[in-house]
Amino acid sequence: MAGNGAVRFGHFGAPNGPNHVALGQGRGAGKHQFMADPTGIHAFAPFEWMLSLRYLRARRKEGFISVIAGFSFLGIMLGVATLIIVMAVMNGFRKELLNKILGLNGHLLIQPLEAPLTDWETVAERISKVPGVRLAVPIVEGQALASSPFNSAGVLVRGMHGADIAALPSIGNNIKQGSLEGFDEAQGVAVGRRLADQLSLRTGDNVTLVAPKGAVTPMGTTPRIKAYRIVAVFEIGMSEYDASFVFLPLPEAQAYFNRAGDVSAIGGLYRQSRPDRSLPEPCGRGRWPADLHD
Repeated sequence: MAGNGAVRFGHFGAPNGPNHVALGQGRGAGKHQFMADPTGIHAFAPFEWMLSLRYLRARRKEGFISVIAGFSFLGIMLGVATLIIVMAVMNGFRKELLNKILGLNGHLLIQPLEAPLTDWETVAERISKVPGVRLAVPIVEGQALASSPFNSAGVLVRGMHGADIAALPSIGNNIKQGSLEGFDEAQGVAVGRRLADQLSLRTGDNVTLVAPKGAVTPMGTTPRIKAYRIVAVFEIGMSEYDASFVFLPLPEAQAYFNRAGDVSAIGGLYRQSRPDRSLPEPCGRGRWPADLHD
């Protein structure tokens, strides 16, 4: 301790070295003043290295203790490394899976409860104006059997406008054959890559869709059978979607599934931030918004 009342600390007996830190200044100093280390902050200080090596190394008489400490250190290091790797892989898998699922189905699904969704154009316009919603897409959905001269498979037919299909990142960015230009006027379909391979079809070929609910006749309800030309083939990267989804133009899907004037649901895509919980108001009475992101 110096005679003027200042207390000085140094590293390993070097009070005036380059790493010197002074606490207090003068006899009547009312508070401490700290001086920053001009060399910067390192990951481990020399004292920390000395302390860790002191307990990792043992004396010559206690050499076996050093072996135990080394194995313990190695086990902890491997355990922490394994935990970090597993968490990184699972987080990446979850993000990739959510991007593929939400990129096709959207974050939001609005379905009618009490009455058909006949004012879907007005509702979709109101939903698209909600802050945080990037896209509101009317959807007509139904099950059918897709067949070709070589094979057949059960599919999920989804009717959408061509511009809305192109706006979906999982579809618009992964067209492998054909194009979505003029999709509404072409009266064709877009199918997944695995479905096209299963049916041995490609763009330009015809695929036949068979729906169980067709025209009502005096003899009963007959299946609806219609052939469509494949105008685009997409590949999302999930085998379940690539082997089961078929996209039709929205007016054609309404006619095919006997839904003239209404749609099955309205899907929505969020922006970077999720919208607030004021969605039921623009949806209208008798409509329930389901947040698929949750």
